[in-house]
Amino acid sequence: MKKIFVVLMFIFYGLLNFSQAKDVKITLYDEKNFELDFNMKLMMGLTKAENDSKYEKLVNYIDENLTSKNKVSYTTNINLKKSVIEVFSENGDLLYKGKISKESAMLLSNTLELARNLPLTINGKWQERDNFFDKLTENVNITKLNGKVILSVEENAENKYGKTTIIVKNILKRELTDSEKKELLNLKEVDLLYSYKKYMESESLKGYDNEKLEIIKEDKNLKMIFERMFKDNKSIKQEIEYADDNRLKGISRRYEYGILKNETFFEDPFTVLVKQYYPDGTLMTEIHYNKGEIDGEMKGYYQNGKLKYTSPYTNGKINGHYKAYDDNGNLTEELLYKNGRFIEQIYKE
Repeated sequence: MKKIFVVLMFIFYGLLNFSQAKDVKITLYDEKNFELDFNMKLMMGLTKAENDSKYEKLVNYIDENLTSKNKVSYTTNINLKKSVIEVFSENGDLLYKGKISKESAMLLSNTLELARNLPLTINGKWQERDNFFDKLTENVNITKLNGKVILSVEENAENKYGKTTIIVKNILKRELTDSEKKELLNLKEVDLLYSYKKYMESESLKGYDNEKLEIIKEDKNLKMIFERMFKDNKSIKQEIEYADDNRLKGISRRYEYGILKNETFFEDPFTVLVKQYYPDGTLMTEIHYNKGEIDGEMKGYYQNGKLKYTSPYTNGKINGHYKAYDDNGNLTEELLYKNGRFIEQIYKE
């Protein structure tokens, strides 16, 4: 499927896969389909480095304004029914016109619905709806300030249910060298996903449904946050802290209505430990993993902190002595398993 060069495509398509995989590294993006959107490539100077003649007028316009004024503005109009994208200068001059696939137009319209708390997929398949957006408009500003480059985008789209607005602000630490641009242009998918971020100071996004804040995404100082807002100021939040710029190791935390539900510790490319918690913050379960399989001693706890059970695993299969305890710490049951098969009951209270 062709990809559309807009901010929503690479941010929101990834959010559909938000923390779905239990045995792999947590990510807010679809690593297999990731590519930088067109505005990001323009800000980072990658489009110029590609030297594609169809973007020459647009690239020259951006270069001239950044050189003379340290800022540039342009508008992108995307006709989703006709699958046409047009980019205009601040004065209304056409800088670029191209086509997108109908599949991409439908996908983009569906991604806009993410700001409306509606389920877009069932069993991994897009759901047909009568909510198709006819047009998406982007107002884009790129600014140079104190050696940094700032991309600001406001995206607006309407259908019969109302207006969806997306506000994006991304800050590049500094301008890239020619060799750095070439390096990024040669990368694809997951390699590109984690390499470009080392040049970013921060990335932020806010999504509004009829002027009501619905989603927040922030990525700064090796911490990524995605938060979905609900009624009565309640929210579900996923927070990821990375150990270093490689983003191969870290901790993911999920909060529901302000309460920590679980923590996932990961080391590329697998989860190594999952902790689940009771509403009061007491540890409920501990599950160890090795290369995507449960491996080691799984432990469960009562809300008073006492051990509830222990269950040894090897390569994803229960293997050894399962032991259960009452809330006073007394043994109530012991079972023997071998390679996932029940062998015998050793003790029963």
